[in-house]
Amino acid sequence: MLHAVLLKFPGNIVDAHSQIIFVHLVACLANDDNSKVRSMTAAAIKCLMGHVSSHSLQSILEYSLCWYASSKQNLVATSAQVLGLLVEVMGKRFKKHLQKVLPLLKDILRSAASHHSSSEKDSSENTVPFWKEAYYSLVMREKILQQFNNVILDVENADLWETICDFHLHPHLWLRSISNRIYLIYVAAVADACGGKSELSLEKYILMKPSTLFLSSASFCAQLKVSQTDERAGDIFAKILCFQFVVLILS
Repeated sequence: MLHAVLLKFPGNIVDAHSQIIFVHLVACLANDDNSKVRSMTAAAIKCLMGHVSSHSLQSILEYSLCWYASSKQNLVATSAQVLGLLVEVMGKRFKKHLQKVLPLLKDILRSAASHHSSSEKDSSENTVPFWKEAYYSLVMREKILQQFNNVILDVENADLWETICDFHLHPHLWLRSISNRIYLIYVAAVADACGGKSELSLEKYILMKPSTLFLSSASFCAQLKVSQTDERAGDIFAKILCFQFVVLILS
């Protein structure tokens, strides 16, 4: 219903009420327990973003960045979802905001990885602290990498890749799955950068060093022992492990 209203009402009317609509939609995204409702809410937020003025869109972005930097867990997870939607809507225009988003994303992932390490022995999937914040931050990261290929092998944010690898053995399936997908993006970028050359200078890539590759391969092999519900998992593991084994042989 709201989606239809946003599409059919005059743009100036939608724009005039966009902030109120946005805040109410975000509250629904953060608090509703029904996954279908949350999915429809996210679609409505994305529709709203695409039908407001640049000034109103900037306000939505500033709200989202402010919430993402807050200490309230529910706000952080929700704002990560909203920022991911902004990446989709704004496309290349989002690039200038990466310098604000990436440091926050790094801190959130490091915090989640740290809590996972200290509680992994006695924590079930949904009780591990900060898993939602980490998951939706990684989803946003995946969208950023898909939109901006040049940042995949960016040296400035190389340490972020090591943090992402910490989630390969996370108790929560969603975090394992998203971290695996993002790792595959990295592998594809390295393969493209090498261009099929026989003499590979791979050690300049932070995740391609032999010691790092060995540990990473071990984590993917360990995942093979766990029951998978993600249909893409088998294909992802095959592509990653084949690439890793070839690199280790050539190293």
